[in-house]
Amino acid sequence: MKYYAVTGRIPGDDEDTVLCVGQHPDKGSAIDSFTAELLELGCIDEEHTENLRQEYGTSVFINSIVSSDSRIEDAS
Repeated sequence: MKYYAVTGRIPGDDEDTVLCVGQHPDKGSAIDSFTAELLELGCIDEEHTENLRQEYGTSVFINSIVSSDSRIEDAS
């Protein structure tokens, strides 16, 4: 298990979001966690997510994935 930070954005949005998503067994799981956290934060909702999947083939665009053996923390 590694720690992950994911950078991505909602299709149609101009700004990226970076989230430290904790420990995961692989990057796919980290991406799923990133998407779930965007839902939890209210950045997107289930209906919006489905519409994005239909239009773009995905609900989020991933720009980068950083993994580390040690914990990744938000600098704020």
